Amino acid sequence: MQYDQTVITPKGLAVHIRNGVASDGSAVLENFDLTHAETDYLLSYPDENHFDAEQESRYLEKKATSPNEIELIAFVDGKVAGTAGIDAIGA
Repeated sequence: MQYDQTVITPKGLAVHIRNGVASDGSAVLENFDLTHAETDYLLSYPDENHFDAEQESRYLEKKATSPNEIELIAFVDGKVAGTAGIDAIGA
């Protein structure tokens, strides 16, 4: 699936949201490790993650070419601010 849109927040911050691609692998992994180290309310901690940057890149590429799944990445000032995904169930 493909998605690409810039949203302006009520405070005027531009948030660029698009589907992830293979070249985003390192930045997404870095964001994952950072956010999962900052809170106890996510499903895992960074040391429980078994993905490396190359595997993350392959995962993002698979989602980018999927007809019914997507991994979205939000960018603020060119840096990954967050991710969200939609996975097909029973496909």
